[in-house]
Amino acid sequence: MASIVQALADCLETLRQGSDLDVALARYPEYRAQLKALLEVASLIRLLAEDATLSPALRESIWARLLELREGPNPSPLGCGFATHSGT
Repeated sequence: MASIVQALADCLETLRQGSDLDVALARYPEYRAQLKALLEVASLIRLLAEDATLSPALRESIWARLLELREGPNPSPLGCGFATHSGT
């Protein structure tokens, strides 16, 4: 059985190659909920990193969503968490 870290890396690569999220998640049903949250965060981070022209309102909306995911039912699937956004 793959670890969640291995599963996450595989799912990220599968998505990078153009596959659908459900296809990537189907390979790891035991980690589905955790991976889905992590992949959503990865998608939001990629959006922030790729588009430096995002409006301040959209950036704040994305940060709010990231924090909402962090505070959800399983705030730290890998046990590592992340720092809160300072608003700058």
